[in-house]
Formats: sequence, structure tokens, C-alpha cells
Amino acid sequence: MIKVNRAFSEKVIASKHSPSLRVNVASCMKWLSLVTLVSLLTHQGLRAAAAREWTYEKGRKVTATFEGLKDGKVNLAMKNGKVLPFPLKSLSKTDQQWV
Repeated sequence: MIKVNRAFSEKVIASKHSPSLRVNVASCMKWLSLVTLVSLLTHQGLRAAAAREWTYEKGRKVTATFEGLKDGKVNLAMKNGKVLPFPLKSLSKTDQQWV
């Protein structure tokens, strides 16, 4: 059973575990927004930190982030956000060992 007290933006949640629990909705939304923002910034920072230079086909180089290996292809995320598959055998021996 949920009762809404609109004057204080609180919800009273009744359950068998907790007879009455007051939750300030505005406070919860601010907390959730902050956690989401920090998560997104951390994720972007980790992606940027993981970017490295890859060498493929005749010495060509590309700066990208490793996204995974599937069906013999290395998926690399470029700076523009596109993820491109590269055959593992087309990468330099050093990059093949890194994978």
C-alpha cells in the first residue's frame, strides 16, 4: 500500500518488513541523478584511458579502444564512436598478443 503525501513530496510505503518507511522523492531523484552522472563520466574516462594505438595491414595505425573479439575479428571503437571489426590476423604480432 502506498500513500502519497503531496505536501511534503513523501511516500509512505507499508510492507510486512517495514510498517512505515518515509521516502523523500525529491531527495531520491537527486541522488539517482548524481549516481547516474558519476557512472557515465567514469565510463567515458575509462574508455578514453583504454584507447591505444593499433597497427594493422602494412604498418597502418589507428587509435582506438578494444571492444572485444568475436569470430576472429577484433572490434575497435574509434574516437568518433564507430566500432569497426578488424580481422585478428591483420593486426601486428604485438597487437595480436595484446588481444
